[in-house]
Amino acid sequence: MKYFIFFIMIICAGCGDTGSVMDIYARGQQEYQIKNLSGAAKLFEEVVELDDDFLNAYLMLAKIHYYNKEYVKTFAFTDKLLERDPDHCGGLYWKGRALLISGSDKKNEAENILRSVLEIDSHHIPARLLLALVYEKNGKYKEALHEYITAMSEEESLISARGNMAVLYRRLGLKDRAAAEITMAVKIAEITGRDMPSLKLIKSEFEKWEQ
Repeated sequence: MKYFIFFIMIICAGCGDTGSVMDIYARGQQEYQIKNLSGAAKLFEEVVELDDDFLNAYLMLAKIHYYNKEYVKTFAFTDKLLERDPDHCGGLYWKGRALLISGSDKKNEAENILRSVLEIDSHHIPARLLLALVYEKNGKYKEALHEYITAMSEEESLISARGNMAVLYRRLGLKDRAAAEITMAVKIAEITGRDMPSLKLIKSEFEKWEQ
């Protein structure tokens, strides 16, 4: 019985530590959202000290150092992340992005990394757009055009998703959020030259309900 109680205490202690790490990470995200990068970095560093396999904390630290133009530190954190998960799309993407901006001699490596991201996740639009830009700068215009066209088709799916989400918000009674989503979907469709009459129909139906 004593051993059983001791075992339960160990489990509970572990649960408490996990909750503490998650709380610190959440506070780091809050600081990041309000652009307090130094405060966010301290919290994410605390997270990885408590749990050196907390991959999202490594990713956030890589992003913070990227925005601070500290690319060596960006690579340090993306590499630590990728040691633990070589197929982590976020780690690969931010490493590729940092390679591009840190030196023109690293374009080929960045290109290979971005292609790896798309092999893992073909719907990763930021990686696809960045790869298109790399191709364009390297004079590979056909390849760049292919990536842009693919990204545009993905974007059309995202516009439709916004329309569907607007309808769902409406069903949930969240009228303001529904109106914001459908307005944004229609605006993006107009800017990108897409004729998506279903979106305009949804928007007009919303407006009728408000009358």
